[in-house]
Amino acid sequence: MDDSQIVLFADFDSGNMARYEKVPKSSSQSQPANQNLNQVESGEQANPVQPIQQKFDIEFNVWTRPDCEGTPAGPNPNRTWFYFGVRGGHGKFIKFNLMNLNRQGRLFEMGMLPVFKTVPGHEKWSRIYIKPTWQTIDNQFFMSFIHRFSDRKDSVTYFAFCYPHSYEDCQAMLSEYDKQFEYCKHLKPEDW
Repeated sequence: MDDSQIVLFADFDSGNMARYEKVPKSSSQSQPANQNLNQVESGEQANPVQPIQQKFDIEFNVWTRPDCEGTPAGPNPNRTWFYFGVRGGHGKFIKFNLMNLNRQGRLFEMGMLPVFKTVPGHEKWSRIYIKPTWQTIDNQFFMSFIHRFSDRKDSVTYFAFCYPHSYEDCQAMLSEYDKQFEYCKHLKPEDW
């Protein structure tokens, strides 16, 4: 599968990617290998551990939608959450640059890592393996991470800011509770 067959998507419950673009190789290769990707402005501290410049095969810039967009609560100005899927890229190291998040540097300084799962193959959410890098420029927070994709040609990989619990997940959990505690609907207050 070539680079043009890699597709990012978020058309599922709680997915919130607004758009993405592939970074031309000349743009990503023009950065010096020793560039500090964690330079920070606006008083936020830089990542104290200088990352080793990781090699990657392909790079994408990803923009998120505002939090709560498309819900009855309506969008708000925050962009805390990301959740998207990727088809393709099998066996490749792919770099993702989240372009428009709220400032989250302190979370990542304390060890926060985005999560991923790959279906089929690695279906339990896990933290990514390579530590992300981040920077704040003109009060815009940018976070980047690299992930090696499974060699399985039929797999789809999902990424999220933290462990997702979608509306569907919540409904399924509540249905299970209804089944588990079915006997409770016959109880009267005096039975307590």
